[in-house]
This record gives sequence, structure tokens and C-alpha cells, in this order.
Amino acid sequence: MNFGNRSPLAMDVLTSLSVPINGVLTPFKQVIHSIQRFCKPLLFHTGHDIFDIAFSGSSFLMKVGAENTLVCTQHQFKTPNGPPFSADMVVTPVSVDGVMFGATPISARFPQLSDTRDRTWDDIIAIKFEAGTEDPNIDNLFLELDWQRLRTLTGMDLSKIVSIFAIGFPTSSTDYDPIYDGDDAPVGVSVKSRWVVVFLAPIGRAFFDFETRIQLVQHPHYKLQLKNPDGMSGSPVFFIYFDNFRKLQLGFAGMITDIRNGVYQVYDGNNVRNFLYGRRL
Repeated sequence: MNFGNRSPLAMDVLTSLSVPINGVLTPFKQVIHSIQRFCKPLLFHTGHDIFDIAFSGSSFLMKVGAENTLVCTQHQFKTPNGPPFSADMVVTPVSVDGVMFGATPISARFPQLSDTRDRTWDDIIAIKFEAGTEDPNIDNLFLELDWQRLRTLTGMDLSKIVSIFAIGFPTSSTDYDPIYDGDDAPVGVSVKSRWVVVFLAPIGRAFFDFETRIQLVQHPHYKLQLKNPDGMSGSPVFFIYFDNFRKLQLGFAGMITDIRNGVYQVYDGNNVRNFLYGRRL
């Protein structure tokens, strides 16, 4: 499978075109930056006196119907030593009058599998946050799109695709700087996590491959390759394509679960959508 003659480099010559996002025509070159605002590192409140926040890969904040929902994978809740984090430890940062707070969830949803033999879908999780509150109102932190109508890669003519991209927070882009008091005793830690965009391309599959996830690799025409993709689990994957009227449109490819030997395993956007709207997988 291929993109015909197109590659991510085509963005340089398509900057005069626009893609509708949230009902607003967004210049092509700004699409990634517009979506990036809703991609966050997955954060847990540990309760530790100094290291009170823990990072674990990536997540995506989306409005599903009237619900504010954070989507990621369950394996991101594991810890190197000790019990895993719990869903109620997830926090989403929100600024109120210049002061940062951590919004906490109200519930979590796990997948219901129609075919219990397919265990690959066990890893997804949706964390729900309260909507419509005033103190603080976090509704604008979640991307509102018509998820029911967005095209997915299923049945897509790949020759019409301009770009497939993922946005996430790899471990290599996160820095931890201890904070000390006047007696050189640690009192906290400053954490900075930077997002990256990875351009992807589909690969051919053997006829005996029963993997239900989409398999993508970093696009060979993109010069800035991500050498260590650790931390990209939970990253959303989007694509931009030409519709039948030669207009650019945004599609939802799915969510990265893990990366094996350079291959990005991606939950299909159609199944992610079914899960988020309460349908069996």
C-alpha cells in the first residue's frame, strides 16, 4: 500500500488550502497545531510529598456527545515497581486565573468484547470528566468534532490521503528538574514535556496476519525520524485526505497502543468510535 506520489512533504505546497475543524476552516499548515492542543501527556497524581505527579505516555482529550473523555491505553497505568495507578489518580491540568489545577475524573469505561478471543482490545480505556461545571469549566479542553461522521482508514482509498500523523509525548522529550530549598533539600520537581508529530505510512501485511490493529511505520520521506517512540502509546492518529470534490478533509485513523520493532500498532478509528459510544467491539 502507498500514498501514490504524495508524502508529508506535500504540506509545503498545500498551505493555501483549509480543512474544517470544529466547523471552522483551518489553514492546512495549522491543522496539526490546532489538534495538538487536545493531546496531553497522561498524568497521575501520586500523593507523594515531592514527586506528586507522574507521567506515563500520551493521551487524547475529546468530547464524545456531551461527555468530556480522555482516551489512552490501560498498560500506561503500570508502574516499574508496585501496584498500577488507578483511574481516579488521572488528572488533567487546567489554568484558572493563571493558577494550575488538576481536574479529576468521575468514572472510567472499559471495553466490552463481542469476541473474547480477540484480546488486543483489552488495552483501551476511556476516562470521563465532569462537563458543564463552572469551577472550573474544562469543556474547552476537549476536542469537539463530529466523530460519528469522520472517515476512518477502513475502506479508504490510500491514493487520496495526503498525510497520516500522530501527536504524542515521547519519554525522551520529558525533562525532570528537582527543586531545592535554601538548605539544598528537595521540595519538588519541575517537569517539562514536549509534544512531537510523527508522520506515518501503512505497510503491507501477510495473508496469515490476524492482527486486528492497523500497522503503520514512520514515513520514509519524512526527514525528522523519532528514534525512540517510547511514550507514544495513547497518541491519537489523524489523516488528511481529498474527498470526491477535491477538498481536503480530516479523518480519524485511531489511537496508538504500542510500537514493536518500528511498527506502530494502531486501534482502528472506527472501533475506537464504537467503544466510545458504548458499542461492543
